[in-house]
Amino acid sequence: MNRKVVSRGILRWLAALLCLCLAMSVAAKGKKGKKEKAPEKPAPVEPVWPSPLDPGKIDPVFKELPFNDSQEKFVFVFRSRLADQLKPVLRATLDARERDVLNAKMDKTMEDVEKSYTEFIGQQTGYSVSVVSDEYQDKAGESLYKYAYSENTAYVFFSGKTLWKMQICSESNRDIASLLVALASLYGDPKDVQFEDEEKTKPVLAMWKDTTFELTVAPPRGIYSCSRLTWTYLPLKETVDQRRGAAAAAQGTGSPGDSIIDQVTEEGPKDKEDPVDKLLKKKQEEK
Repeated sequence: MNRKVVSRGILRWLAALLCLCLAMSVAAKGKKGKKEKAPEKPAPVEPVWPSPLDPGKIDPVFKELPFNDSQEKFVFVFRSRLADQLKPVLRATLDARERDVLNAKMDKTMEDVEKSYTEFIGQQTGYSVSVVSDEYQDKAGESLYKYAYSENTAYVFFSGKTLWKMQICSESNRDIASLLVALASLYGDPKDVQFEDEEKTKPVLAMWKDTTFELTVAPPRGIYSCSRLTWTYLPLKETVDQRRGAAAAAQGTGSPGDSIIDQVTEEGPKDKEDPVDKLLKKKQEEK
């Protein structure tokens, strides 16, 4: 009888121990399951390269320029793009002297590009009364190269000596509506179009965007007769904004706003002087 009582006690104790082990196992699995179901941080959006918005679709000389790379790399790549354009012309030219002339023209073009290099360190550069006056900030580590060709001028901007933006000023006679149609055939429909009239017949801003570039297109303004096509390399935009903010704080001034967005607002930027007034004032000072 005593043995039966002892056996039953042992069995009850073993059953209780088994239940406890099972409960602990279930609890551990539950905690593990919760950790596995915890939402993961979204992966950073990587720029697509080459981007569908690559400026090389406008002109092969701008194909896959080294955005997010150094000035030295830009000069090397740009020279290579010019040489690529010249190769088929040289192959079709039988006269050796004519080939020499063509090579000399390319060298002169590249020389002009390199000589155009300008750093915006607060000195008088002439760009403060130009079509790109709102595209850079003094004393924020910014600079540019200029490439003039045909009816266009390309301005290639650097921040911290890193390529981050390019603007093409097109002097062609094509109106803004026709230009947007041509660009839509290359890049697809724009993500946004703004108009200056309720009937939506006069576009003043169009924008394309992917993870690599924001491409904005705006018509001529003020005394400047060119349409402006601007590619901004988005992965660097926050860094550039921080540099500009730090420079503005150090100088006790406000950082420049988005120049194109300012132009389509009713009042425009309050802290910017009209380009015509600037030009007249500068001429008066020179007298």
